Amino acid sequence: LLVILFLVGGLAQARLKIPSAEVRSKMLLDFAAEMTRLDGEALYVRRNRKETWTDIVEKLSTEAQVADSSENLFRTFSRLSQAYPNLHSAVSPGKSWGYRSQKRLMFSATMGAEWLGPDFVRYRISKINTDNFSQRGKNKPAVGDEILAINGRSIKEWQNENFEFCKFPLKSQCDFELTMNFYRELLSWQHDQPLSFTLKRGEKVWESPVLFKRSKNSAAAPPKPYCDQETSRYENFELVYSGNRACVYESKIDPDTAVLRITSFNYSPDSLRPGEPLGSLYHEVTALYGWWKKNATWKHLVIDLIDNHGGNSPVPYYQILFQHDFQEQYVTFKKTPEFENPALRGSIFWWSGGQEIWYQNLVSSGEWEKLNYGEFTNPVPMFCVDESKDCREGMYSPEPHPFQGRVSVLLNHWCVSSCDGFVYTLEREFGERARFFG
Repeated sequence: LLVILFLVGGLAQARLKIPSAEVRSKMLLDFAAEMTRLDGEALYVRRNRKETWTDIVEKLSTEAQVADSSENLFRTFSRLSQAYPNLHSAVSPGKSWGYRSQKRLMFSATMGAEWLGPDFVRYRISKINTDNFSQRGKNKPAVGDEILAINGRSIKEWQNENFEFCKFPLKSQCDFELTMNFYRELLSWQHDQPLSFTLKRGEKVWESPVLFKRSKNSAAAPPKPYCDQETSRYENFELVYSGNRACVYESKIDPDTAVLRITSFNYSPDSLRPGEPLGSLYHEVTALYGWWKKNATWKHLVIDLIDNHGGNSPVPYYQILFQHDFQEQYVTFKKTPEFENPALRGSIFWWSGGQEIWYQNLVSSGEWEKLNYGEFTNPVPMFCVDESKDCREGMYSPEPHPFQGRVSVLLNHWCVSSCDGFVYTLEREFGERARFFG
């Protein structure tokens, strides 16, 4: 996999002519084979798709043969990555490919998705760009118009195509992501083709052309406040504690209930602004707990995890919520030759000293040697209590004054990665005391 990535990057950096059709096809086939070898278990998520992984690879291999530019060739690899149902996987072209560095397209009318129910998504005009486009006449689109078709092709057909190039497991989740995949040109529409929407407003149905062009350079949007209150979710609640990515809201109408909004578990250096306080999850929760143990008298805690994309281990949150010793979650590792490379193994372990000690103990005991390539180890904790010891040793202990009431958790499909694990751990630990919405 790494060899292929370097090959693609090297071609771009040297600005050479793209390779022959035969080589382009082989590059994609080899790349897909390595994805399957290293992480083929993720393909189980595609079991509800009409097209098999083999079908997708063969289709994209043909696309690679006819790709007439580095941009179109990388688009084919991006479509392969998008069809691969692992939210942690991605393909990157490097800076000199030009594909990502091209300015984004802007449109005279923008499509947005909205949930009408757990399994039903509708598409409407979400924005009219009057600053860069001029559209006149009684048939011009307006915010709120429903989109029935794109380029004469029904929304249902676009949804079915999008489902084949979507990393989420459920079709309804993928339906909501249709707009993003469409505008990223990961479906069958590209910017060298015309674009039109079939719109509905009341009883009126008509086709409206959509104008688009490369966007101008614009200033970055100002950062949001640390605690950006979601007024539509927290009606009659007021901010009483403001951290960095953790905020608490209370209501005089319902003093037994509080909302704990956790916007993210991510505290990586590139996610922090200069001078940002509480620059780690540990410091975030330590500050919250200092306030919490003096003020938390609630019987009902609403934990809002909507759009929390995960990040670091949420263990410190468990320590102020749980009442007994715990271990968060476990992981098994596939034996591959790459795993035996210390540098690669370090990145797989996120440079965990405790997991490295565990691995060395597997090797010295002969357990590693007994495994065949492609087989999995026994479970080991995902996060080690003591990084100076074998990761299998020890349990985490809760802080004094744990929360003893009931919990409601607010979710959407972008609670992923460590947020996902957080939810399953809450469900396991709280049992009937917890309810989940979304």
